[in-house]
Amino acid sequence: MRNLIILLSFVFLLLPAFASAELYFNQEYRFSLDAPQGWSIKKSSQPNTIVKFVLRDSNARIAVLSIAAYDESTLSKLVPLTADSVFETFKKEYSDFDFRRIAAGKRKIRSMNAVWNLIEITNPPQARLIGKHYHFRRNGKLWRISAMTDSGKEFFDKVLPIMEKSIATIAFGT
Repeated sequence: MRNLIILLSFVFLLLPAFASAELYFNQEYRFSLDAPQGWSIKKSSQPNTIVKFVLRDSNARIAVLSIAAYDESTLSKLVPLTADSVFETFKKEYSDFDFRRIAAGKRKIRSMNAVWNLIEITNPPQARLIGKHYHFRRNGKLWRISAMTDSGKEFFDKVLPIMEKSIATIAFGT
């Protein structure tokens, strides 16, 4: 009886964590993750972006968690895959933007080795955002998961833990 009470207590402690997310599954790319509860799921007009989860708060601030997959040709340009090599590619692609890299590093996302860059874009004004962009290789593709906001560091710092909690749940099927 004592073990049953302990087990039930453990289950009830975990229920709020599971109730705060919505499972998203992508059939084509065979991955899933716990999307933040209450965020809209959007398709992207960008060819490599698979899905976006979007929050618009009561102050009209926007947070976006997006997932993209790039083919082998992109992968070969990033050998080895480092935060610096990804940032160098970013600088070339967005040479007409004003931005700065705030931080960079490595992280395990489940069993995958990922590199990340925290980048703030300041100009042009319509592209102003702060984003933490993770990159990793999986199944012959280069994956990018971006956690971004459009309204300054304070809002970014507020929603980043929510987005990182979702990122940590990504799982790939066979």
